[in-house]
Order: sequence, then C-alpha cells, then structure tokens
Amino acid sequence: MLAVAQIVLPTPDPYHSDFPPDFNAENLLYFGQPVPLLRLRIRGADGTPLWEIERKSAQGSLSSLRYGVVPTGFLLRTPLKGKPRPFVPDENLAVLYVFPDGIICHCGTAVGKKGFLPGIYSSIPVNHPKNAAADKAFAETLECQPYGIPPKE
Repeated sequence: MLAVAQIVLPTPDPYHSDFPPDFNAENLLYFGQPVPLLRLRIRGADGTPLWEIERKSAQGSLSSLRYGVVPTGFLLRTPLKGKPRPFVPDENLAVLYVFPDGIICHCGTAVGKKGFLPGIYSSIPVNHPKNAAADKAFAETLECQPYGIPPKE
C-alpha cells in the first residue's frame, strides 16, 4: 500500500487540533506512521532539484522528515554537501517519493522556508513481479515537476 504524506503546516492548523505525540511543526513531512521511504527529491518552481535523499539499504522506515536534515540511514544526493536553499514562501514545489511498492509525485506549495503544503498528486505502483526491472528503471528516471505557475512575488 502506498503511503501519502499528511498536510503539515508550520503552525498548528485551527481546524485540526488532534496532533499525534511525535508531531512537530518544523517537519517538512509527517507520514503519521513509519513508512519505508527509499528516496525523496524536491524540485523548485523552475524544476531544479533542491534536495534529494536516498536510503542506504532497503530496510528501515521513518514517520517524519525535516527539510535539509538527512535522516539516519539515508545519503544526501542533492546538494552534494551542505544544506539546501530555503524555500521561497508560496513557491511551487514537486516532491517525489519512492517506496518499495510505488512512486508518488506530489505537487504543492512552500509554506515558509521549510514547510510543504501538498496539492495534487499522482501515484504509480511498482515492483510487479513480471515488470520489476522496467519499474525500477522508470523510478530512476521519473521527472516529477512542479506546477507550471511561477511563485508569487
């Protein structure tokens, strides 16, 4: 089953008061339960990769993620070293999630310098026994691009 990130705003949302004990408003993403994330890539409004991390092994999971903080068990792919640039508030972003059983491309907007407000998404199941090699190749080359609208000034 594919995991989908819950919306996490930089400040508590007045319409949702039941935050789980491990909720933290500094998180870029909160999955609500541990998920086996293999890779994550964020692209800015112009399509440039801002941050990409990849799991070192197929084992392990995480339930939340902070922008620019590489979780234990992951490698930084972009930028090659250091921290990614801060988001521009209201900037269009695209987040690519790769899980063992599927891929999600989530378009949305930046909330402040670190937060992400998801919008529309598309998902693709992978690792069908008859198609595993093709699925893996597709996941490596998938281009998840933000909305075609420039960020607000």
